[in-house]
Amino acid sequence: MSSQGSRWRVSPIYYRISKYPATLRREIIETQIHKAFALWQAATSGISFEFQNSPHGKVHIDIKFVKTEHGDEEPFDGPGNTTAHAFFPSYGGDIHLDEQELWTVDKFYGVNLFQVLVHEIGHAIGIEHSDVPGSVMAPYYTNYRPGFGLHSDDIAAIRVSLSLSVNTQI
Repeated sequence: MSSQGSRWRVSPIYYRISKYPATLRREIIETQIHKAFALWQAATSGISFEFQNSPHGKVHIDIKFVKTEHGDEEPFDGPGNTTAHAFFPSYGGDIHLDEQELWTVDKFYGVNLFQVLVHEIGHAIGIEHSDVPGSVMAPYYTNYRPGFGLHSDDIAAIRVSLSLSVNTQI
């Protein structure tokens, strides 16, 4: 379990998808993002905390599909290798996904969008990489896993990250 130290001290945490890829329908992307946030949300039972999609206005986590150099000094490399990155709350919490990846849903080929989103949301809420095998927050992408879910290490990490009292303002 490893919490980065910076955390959101508000609830709800608002997110939005501000740039979609050309390769997947918006509905598919929105469903996978909602499902990924819901997985983390379920791990926060007993803590007054939630995520909410907000297509307009100020948000905490902005999600974008981008190519190569995209303004944050962490350019993407096209298909393979680096698929996504996210920033800890103290650095803005945004999530960037490489638009040039072969994003898939429930397939044994390509890069599983849901699994990558769950991992990157972990960073966006303040969780570092884990050295526990099978943890969502392990540092490397693993191929599609049916029945994918949070490991007890991931659940402990979010509960520690959110253990401080939260406000209800952005």
